Amino acid sequence: MLGAPAGLSLLAVLLAGNVAAANDWDVACNGTCTYDLPDGGASIYLSGASNAVSDLTTAGGWTTLSCKSTTNTQTIRTVCQSEACEHIFEGQGAVDTVVRLPETCGTAPFARIVNATVDPDQSIPAGANVSSSQAGSTIGTVYLIGIDVDFAAVNPQVTGPVSFQMSTNSSDGPVTRRAITLTPGSTVTLPAIIVDETFPLSSESIACDGFNASVSTQFGIHVNASVTLGLNIGGTVIPSNVSQFSVSAGLDGSIIGTLGVQTTASGTFSTGKIALFTVPIAGYDIPGIFSLGPSFTIYGQADLQLGSELDVELDLAYNISGAHTSVPTQKIAPGVTPANSNFKLSVVPGLEANATVTASLIPELDIGFDVFSGLASAGVYLNLEADAIIGLSNFDASSGSQVTGNNTSGQVSGCIDIDSGFSVNVGADGSLFNFISGGVNYALYNQTWDLYDQCFSSAASSVRRQDAIIEAAPTKSLERRDSLFCPENLLALERIISQVLKAVGGGKSGRSSVDVAELSWGKHTHMVYAFAETTSQPDNITVDAGSLKRFVASARVHNVSPLLAIGGWTSSRYFFSAVESMHSRAAFAFAILGLVKTHDLNGIDFECSGSEGIGSNFVSPSDSDSFLLLLQELRAKSDSLQLTAAVGMTPFSGSDGAPMRDVLEFAKVLDRIELMVYDVWGSTTHYGSVTSAVQEWTGAQFPADKIVLGLAAYGHSFRVTPSNALVHSHLDTSAAVSGTTPPGPNDTDTNPTAVSGTYTFAELV
Repeated sequence: MLGAPAGLSLLAVLLAGNVAAANDWDVACNGTCTYDLPDGGASIYLSGASNAVSDLTTAGGWTTLSCKSTTNTQTIRTVCQSEACEHIFEGQGAVDTVVRLPETCGTAPFARIVNATVDPDQSIPAGANVSSSQAGSTIGTVYLIGIDVDFAAVNPQVTGPVSFQMSTNSSDGPVTRRAITLTPGSTVTLPAIIVDETFPLSSESIACDGFNASVSTQFGIHVNASVTLGLNIGGTVIPSNVSQFSVSAGLDGSIIGTLGVQTTASGTFSTGKIALFTVPIAGYDIPGIFSLGPSFTIYGQADLQLGSELDVELDLAYNISGAHTSVPTQKIAPGVTPANSNFKLSVVPGLEANATVTASLIPELDIGFDVFSGLASAGVYLNLEADAIIGLSNFDASSGSQVTGNNTSGQVSGCIDIDSGFSVNVGADGSLFNFISGGVNYALYNQTWDLYDQCFSSAASSVRRQDAIIEAAPTKSLERRDSLFCPENLLALERIISQVLKAVGGGKSGRSSVDVAELSWGKHTHMVYAFAETTSQPDNITVDAGSLKRFVASARVHNVSPLLAIGGWTSSRYFFSAVESMHSRAAFAFAILGLVKTHDLNGIDFECSGSEGIGSNFVSPSDSDSFLLLLQELRAKSDSLQLTAAVGMTPFSGSDGAPMRDVLEFAKVLDRIELMVYDVWGSTTHYGSVTSAVQEWTGAQFPADKIVLGLAAYGHSFRVTPSNALVHSHLDTSAAVSGTTPPGPNDTDTNPTAVSGTYTFAELV
């Protein structure tokens, strides 16, 4: 960072509130000058060589005869009133001298002199109080002085370097020239932002047989917040350069966004990111030197995967206290706590409901900068993104049923899971010398938690519409972002849930998570988010949408290719049942491509444990053939989509249960496979080494350049009985010896084999 050169310095102090202006119009600017904006919101202090700064006001010995108040490029007709006026002609002469302007001339407080000539017309308007001309003196002489604010046109070899520094500063009273002090790091508080209004998000309808089906979304916004700003910028005006720059922004208050979703159609629907509310915030404008223009915007977004009629309301509610961040230092104090949320759900009694509703509410503070009349311009933003995902899995309730907390009346079955999350992101774009170039974005904080997670076991008489819906989906619709389908008929909804969900702090229950900002992005070209989970319904793949969204955003910022893993150990329980038939496979592919589009993914990584997975996995001799058909269907829909698979030490099993000897068709559709050479137990005398694993796969016609060796990012500890030590297919599990994640619950309720300790990536590497 360069030091501030000697010479002319510029100090702008931005002040909160209505501070009385302190312009001293009785003292001429001879090398130093102070100007306060009319509302007292900013003060500018100029100092430098005595000939570099001068004055065209009455204090400088001038009386203005005519000028324009609306432009900074003009010719001012003025008359010299005293010997003080001669100051602008001293030193290098009038041209390129920086002068303070009369309040009625132009919109800028300062300008540079482009030219200064004696007016051929020396007439004085009647009534003008001016001095008579004197022989041998400039007093009484009328001049034409051309001005502009193009300070970059000044020749620094003539005037010398011109330095400046600007910083926000708070004040409890009127400002005087003597009281001006530079206070880097201080902030100003802007007026409160209050919003209480419902904004439509997006809606769409589809013509059905005798009726219209539709999806409608909206956000009710309730905001009471205050914004603080801090600025420190310095460098040289002549030549134009910025050598110091930092900006900070803070937010305090409460934000509630009530998402409403009403749907009688089924399928997928995404609103995209929509600006619901924007309010400009009073900024500061010093033409030719610097301008700052902040604004506050609230964005909303909803992504829906719908299997039946629904009416849902959920609050995304947060209290913010002392949340602030800065650029480029990236210092942050999140200061965010979740508030209680209202949740309402209406479904069709007796009709099984499967749906995933993902919502985002994004308050964003944007600060735009312009330096030296557009020579450099940039924008900085702070957004606090609230996410929620509502998952309904086989949810069904009989008419008249009610759910209150974990208690039910009537017959209720299925599961409801509501996850919530919050992230703080700061970024900048544009160009500001060495500080901002292009776009930068930092995901500085994220937290997720459970709002509600409950399964009900009461049997209700249920009907499933999913089969009819999937039958109606044409294959070509897989390429569409929004694909809505008609129900067989319209049925009445009943309110089943209306309650307040208590806010809880901390991370998501039972899960170990790492802040995406802490990941070693620079060491990776690709990163996989694990896991999306399969369900009993092929068109319903569940994932923590809030965390996935933050993961993808950070990956994009760091130029890392983001992929989503589907499956895993327990999460692949229904994988092969989803690919078993043409009907279910089409629905599964449709759901996969929906995730790719919704979350802007580069690819999908399949981690499907079959016969060697948990005991309740669906397995069939045709599993590998069905998996290949799924891959071929996905590849036919997209040539650019990355398709990868985490695989075992030997190739996929054939219909006879033995490893396949030819997997060339898989190689045609897979971009690569990741060999899980760490996930091995049993005898090492046969398939127990990395070398043997690679030989097995290449021997089955899979190209070596598409094989990636897996590195263990977790650790398990077992006690294995001697009789099982040499048996590859038999695994004994026990409590963990150590690790950050305590022993987990059973893999599933039908296969009580507890998972042992798991180490985080950071512990092992």
